[in-house]
Amino acid sequence: MQDRSFQEAMQDLQDQFAGDIQEHVRHRLSALTGHTAASLVTDIENTHMQSAVLDVLRLLKIVAFLDTLGSMDLLNEAELQELKAYIHHLHAQAFPQNAEGEQK
Repeated sequence: MQDRSFQEAMQDLQDQFAGDIQEHVRHRLSALTGHTAASLVTDIENTHMQSAVLDVLRLLKIVAFLDTLGSMDLLNEAELQELKAYIHHLHAQAFPQNAEGEQK
């Protein structure tokens, strides 16, 4: 019984951390263009949170860049999907607890 409570508490903490990351990312999305991702997270005091948000912002920039290259016909659809799959793989390695339910 005690293990279940511990597991629930750990899941609650993970959910809260994931929610906090999403909130920090959402808050910074409008400023992402024209700024480095690193410059947008300097106000986050928790270094673990800062690192996680920085990773997500960088991934978002890379995906946006790939989409731009695709829309300019500098990448064909197969190349674009290959690179996006690789980015998803990197994200899953960095955040394995979040990758289980994701499908892109």
